[in-house]
Amino acid sequence: MTPRSLFVILIKIMGLFQISNIFESGIGLGASIYTLASEVSSSGLQYLLVSLFSFVLYILLFWVFVFKPQIFIDRLKLDHGFYEEQFSMNMDKGMMIRIAIISVGIFFFIETIPSLCRQLAIVYQKAALHYFSDKPDDTTINIVFAGAKLLIGYILLTNSKYLAKFIAKDTIEQEK
Repeated sequence: MTPRSLFVILIKIMGLFQISNIFESGIGLGASIYTLASEVSSSGLQYLLVSLFSFVLYILLFWVFVFKPQIFIDRLKLDHGFYEEQFSMNMDKGMMIRIAIISVGIFFFIETIPSLCRQLAIVYQKAALHYFSDKPDDTTINIVFAGAKLLIGYILLTNSKYLAKFIAKDTIEQEK
């Protein structure tokens, strides 16, 4: 394995962690759209623009990290200055990527389950106090996004083999 291929794999792993940030900024974007739809104001418009900018930025980072990691390697010259051109690792690239995908899936579960439990506790408290409104609130939106993050974490865990093949194939093509 060359230092360049190791850095490609590490940058792709960082890109997979960006999925969590995309969801968080998606929640903010959805809330800002909902707020702006109910009441148009200059502060609401500014919040919408900031939320949209962060959402687009995270998607761009995800795309560059996962599909174009050679940009960072070339700009930062990460593969220069190593004494060895090749170094031995007893692990296949596909297996390393698969372990990373499983780690990201586990991270999604670990990160999401406490927030989901907190949101469900809020719903339970509102039910106990008979406090419900006709409008969807942040709790409902957060529960939906937490469910989506859990679903993506589950997909990452159960389909890591196929995702690793896709990413490893892309890594081999970028090395050429």
